[in-house]
Amino acid sequence: MIISIKSFIIIITALILFAGHNASLSQENNEEKKNTPSQEILDIISEVNKRSSQIDKIREEGEITLKTAKIDNSADIVVNLQRDDKIWFNIEGTLGKKVAEAFYGKSNYIFFNNLDDIVYLGPTKMESIWSTIKIKCTFDDLMNILSGATVINYAESDTLSLSQEGGSYVLSVKSKDPILGFPKVTKYWIQKSFYNVEKYAVIEEKMGRQMKIDFSSFTSLGDARHASKVEIRRTVRGSSGEFFSFVFSKRSLNQSGLSFSVSYPSDIRRVTTK
Repeated sequence: MIISIKSFIIIITALILFAGHNASLSQENNEEKKNTPSQEILDIISEVNKRSSQIDKIREEGEITLKTAKIDNSADIVVNLQRDDKIWFNIEGTLGKKVAEAFYGKSNYIFFNNLDDIVYLGPTKMESIWSTIKIKCTFDDLMNILSGATVINYAESDTLSLSQEGGSYVLSVKSKDPILGFPKVTKYWIQKSFYNVEKYAVIEEKMGRQMKIDFSSFTSLGDARHASKVEIRRTVRGSSGEFFSFVFSKRSLNQSGLSFSVSYPSDIRRVTTK
């Protein structure tokens, strides 16, 4: 079949216009995936994060407690923390016996298990935190827990809503599990007077999982507040649940020269996680 030059030009023009229309629709669909929170919500998050960010360069000492169906232990813990970036801690058990020493950065971690003479190294993920210190949480959650001051993070695709409950704002962030795609809701209870998070819960209803983090025993630093007691409760459908607590008796802020290095024997067994 022979097509005239005029007909060929008409066909090509139509295809270009159709492709441009599809590209426009694709761009509109991508824009629809971005959810813009209200200005009130943005202002509240900004104020919370500004105040919490002042709780930085921390050196602290306290006690960690872990209770599960099989474990009921407490130990002493020393923590060095640099906001949004680095966490180091050393855990000692009875009579000062070293249990573990660890470093967690945003990208990588090192966990020295002194009891079993083994070092774990690899990328910082929820799975690596869970397998080493038995708390199934993200790096940001761990930063919030150990600093006693919460920074609220969300993605452009998340849906944010706000309600009020007594003297608190209740901020809900609806998102999806990045791996499985199941819906997840994180709810923050923010005290109106001080713009600090008193508690927050991560709820994965379809998976039957919930983690709740409670902050108490607050101390003020200017207009910022930080909690010296943090309790974590994690429940999974069909299980008895897990309980963790951190109680810090000493905390110094804005410390210079904090060390984040982990010391371990050079000939120790090493396991690299993925």
